Amino acid sequence: MSLARSFMYAGGQSLLMSLWQVNDQSTARIMSHFYENLTQDMPKDKALQQAKLSYLEDVKGLGAHPGFWAAFIQLGNPESIEIDQKRSLTWLWAVLGGVVLIYIITAIVRRKRSS
Repeated sequence: MSLARSFMYAGGQSLLMSLWQVNDQSTARIMSHFYENLTQDMPKDKALQQAKLSYLEDVKGLGAHPGFWAAFIQLGNPESIEIDQKRSLTWLWAVLGGVVLIYIITAIVRRKRSS
Protein backbone atom coordinates (compact mmCIF):
# COMPACT_ATOMS: atom_id res chain seq x y z
CA MET A 1 0.00 0.00 0.00
CA SER A 2 1.19 3.49 -0.69
CA LEU A 3 0.42 6.99 0.48
CA ALA A 4 -1.31 7.52 -2.88
CA ARG A 5 -4.02 5.07 -1.87
CA SER A 6 -4.70 7.11 1.27
CA PHE A 7 -5.16 10.28 -0.79
CA MET A 8 -7.55 8.45 -3.12
CA TYR A 9 -9.56 7.06 -0.18
CA ALA A 10 -9.68 10.59 1.28
CA GLY A 11 -11.37 11.82 -1.90
CA GLY A 12 -8.50 13.01 -4.07
CA GLN A 13 -9.63 12.69 -7.66
CA SER A 14 -6.23 13.09 -9.25
CA LEU A 15 -2.71 12.65 -7.98
CA LEU A 16 0.77 13.20 -9.34
CA MET A 17 3.27 11.17 -7.37
CA SER A 18 6.78 9.84 -7.40
CA LEU A 19 7.50 6.12 -7.11
CA TRP A 20 10.91 6.79 -5.57
CA GLN A 21 13.03 9.64 -4.27
CA VAL A 22 14.12 11.88 -7.15
CA ASN A 23 16.81 14.53 -7.50
CA ASP A 24 15.52 18.00 -6.56
CA GLN A 25 16.85 19.74 -9.67
CA SER A 26 15.30 17.29 -12.10
CA THR A 27 12.04 17.38 -10.14
CA ALA A 28 11.96 21.18 -10.32
CA ARG A 29 12.51 21.12 -14.08
CA ILE A 30 9.90 18.46 -14.73
CA MET A 31 7.29 20.09 -12.48
CA SER A 32 7.91 23.47 -14.09
CA HIS A 33 7.23 21.97 -17.53
CA PHE A 34 4.24 20.06 -16.13
CA TYR A 35 2.53 23.17 -14.77
CA GLU A 36 3.30 25.12 -17.95
CA ASN A 37 1.58 22.36 -19.90
CA LEU A 38 -1.42 22.42 -17.55
CA THR A 39 -1.86 26.15 -18.20
CA GLN A 40 -2.16 25.30 -21.90
CA ASP A 41 -5.30 23.23 -21.14
CA MET A 42 -3.51 19.91 -21.64
CA PRO A 43 -4.84 16.78 -19.90
CA LYS A 44 -2.78 15.88 -16.82
CA ASP A 45 -1.37 12.65 -18.23
CA LYS A 46 -0.31 14.34 -21.49
CA ALA A 47 1.10 17.31 -19.55
CA LEU A 48 3.30 14.94 -17.55
CA GLN A 49 4.37 13.04 -20.66
CA GLN A 50 5.33 16.26 -22.43
CA ALA A 51 7.12 17.51 -19.29
CA LYS A 52 9.25 14.38 -19.26
CA LEU A 53 10.01 14.73 -22.98
CA SER A 54 10.92 18.41 -22.51
CA TYR A 55 13.20 17.46 -19.64
CA LEU A 56 14.94 14.86 -21.80
CA GLU A 57 15.46 17.46 -24.54
CA ASP A 58 17.09 19.82 -22.01
CA VAL A 59 19.54 17.42 -20.36
CA LYS A 60 22.42 15.37 -21.66
CA GLY A 61 24.55 12.56 -20.26
CA LEU A 62 23.79 11.15 -16.83
CA GLY A 63 20.87 13.56 -16.30
CA ALA A 64 18.89 11.65 -18.94
CA HIS A 65 18.99 8.45 -16.86
CA PRO A 66 15.44 7.24 -16.08
CA GLY A 67 16.19 7.51 -12.37
CA PHE A 68 15.92 11.29 -12.75
CA TRP A 69 12.56 11.45 -14.56
CA ALA A 70 10.71 8.11 -14.79
CA ALA A 71 9.46 8.05 -11.18
CA PHE A 72 6.60 10.47 -11.78
CA ILE A 73 3.16 9.05 -12.51
CA GLN A 74 -0.34 10.50 -12.70
CA LEU A 75 -3.16 8.60 -10.99
CA GLY A 76 -6.89 9.17 -11.15
CA ASN A 77 -8.76 11.63 -13.33
CA PRO A 78 -6.50 12.73 -16.22
CA GLU A 79 -8.82 15.46 -17.54
CA SER A 80 -7.42 18.94 -18.00
CA ILE A 81 -8.04 21.54 -15.33
CA GLU A 82 -8.73 25.23 -15.66
CA ILE A 83 -6.04 27.34 -14.06
CA ASP A 84 -6.86 30.96 -13.41
CA GLN A 85 -3.47 32.69 -13.54
CA LYS A 86 -4.67 35.79 -11.66
CA ARG A 87 -6.23 33.72 -8.90
CA SER A 88 -3.05 31.64 -8.57
CA LEU A 89 -0.98 34.79 -8.05
CA THR A 90 -3.44 36.10 -5.46
CA TRP A 91 -3.12 32.85 -3.56
CA LEU A 92 0.67 33.08 -3.73
CA TRP A 93 0.66 36.62 -2.29
CA ALA A 94 -1.68 35.51 0.51
CA VAL A 95 0.66 32.68 1.47
CA LEU A 96 3.69 34.95 1.28
CA GLY A 97 1.94 37.53 3.48
CA GLY A 98 1.07 34.82 6.00
CA VAL A 99 4.68 33.66 6.18
CA VAL A 100 5.90 37.22 6.71
CA LEU A 101 3.28 37.76 9.43
CA ILE A 102 4.33 34.58 11.25
CA TYR A 103 7.97 35.67 11.04
CA ILE A 104 7.15 39.09 12.54
CA ILE A 105 5.10 37.59 15.37
CA THR A 106 7.87 35.09 16.14
CA ALA A 107 10.47 37.88 16.24
CA ILE A 108 8.29 39.93 18.63
CA VAL A 109 7.73 36.96 20.95
CA ARG A 110 11.46 36.13 21.01
CA ARG A 111 12.33 39.75 21.76
CA LYS A 112 9.86 39.86 24.70
CA ARG A 113 11.24 36.59 26.12
CA SER A 114 14.84 37.82 25.98
CA SER A 115 13.92 41.11 27.75
